[in-house]
Amino acid sequence: LKVNINMVVYKYETIDQECKNCDFLAQEDSSGFRTFHFVKGSKAVSKDLNSSYILFLLEGRIEITYQEMPSVMFPSKYMGLIPYGGEVAMEVLEDSKFVVMKFDTFVTTCRQLNQEDYTLYLQKFPDGLPPLIIKEPLQLFLELFLDLIDRGLDCIHLHDNKRKEFFFILRAYYSKEEIAQFLYPILSSEFQFKDFVFKNYKKVNNVNELIELSELSRAAFYSRFKKEFGI
Repeated sequence: LKVNINMVVYKYETIDQECKNCDFLAQEDSSGFRTFHFVKGSKAVSKDLNSSYILFLLEGRIEITYQEMPSVMFPSKYMGLIPYGGEVAMEVLEDSKFVVMKFDTFVTTCRQLNQEDYTLYLQKFPDGLPPLIIKEPLQLFLELFLDLIDRGLDCIHLHDNKRKEFFFILRAYYSKEEIAQFLYPILSSEFQFKDFVFKNYKKVNNVNELIELSELSRAAFYSRFKKEFGI
């Protein structure tokens, strides 16, 4: 038993030293996951998000407001999706600890998640950004991942693999109705149009080129643009 303990300590120290000098050490702008601690009463606002995020609230209670949607209260052990491109405001109602997972596009190696139209399983359109409970398998996934990070394995490849693993866990342990409700903002046709605009507006020189790229008629493009962006 004494030998095993010494081996664990040795490996921990060696991993930490080696990974700190690695070119693939995750930086703030490249990491897929980050952990935050906020005290009660804290407030934060982020505008024009250039990525989507999933927030896993491990401890505490927070209130999230996205765009002009109704505010949503997140209790401990719940998670929420925050789509990119908008403005999000957070108010901390109790001392809180949470993890955020950053992802640029909804891509997973699971064909079922990529190809199925989950909007068919929506019983009603969500009012705001509905929180979803963190079930035990997902809780274990987060705990193991955070332990790896604490041990110094803060590698960008680990972050990428864990992002993909999260969607597999979602597929395995959550119903299609739960997935549809949770991911609605990035599965809906409205969000997909906004996603197209944000991905392509820098690639074109004017609105006409963007319309051509969208393969929509001019009238349809302007109608959808005004609906999504208000101008």
